[in-house]
Amino acid sequence: MRLEEVVSAEELLGLWKLISDNVWTAINTQSQASAPQAETRRTAAAGKPKRTKPKAKPIKIPRPVPPPKQRTPPVAAKPVAVQQQQKPLTAQQVWNQRNQQALQRQPITAFGPTK
Repeated sequence: MRLEEVVSAEELLGLWKLISDNVWTAINTQSQASAPQAETRRTAAAGKPKRTKPKAKPIKIPRPVPPPKQRTPPVAAKPVAVQQQQKPLTAQQVWNQRNQQALQRQPITAFGPTK
């Protein structure tokens, strides 16, 4: 059933005003009742310091441990008389050896190298 069919326009406006006023008074009483609770929440939140997240510690990557060096058993030293030690060659000695080898490979003749 529609309200328009039963009542006049003036009664519809009166009903609308009554409903609207009741809704707004209900909203007002709810806000007044929740105001102290909201105030306590605000003061409690303002009094507590904000928590900060702890910073993550950097990850330390362990370095690989080198394998231990194996000790070789000491070799019995041979007598120096049996073992001949060679001294390193000087630059002059190396030069002389190379020149002698080159001379042995190509015999020099009066007319130039032979083929």
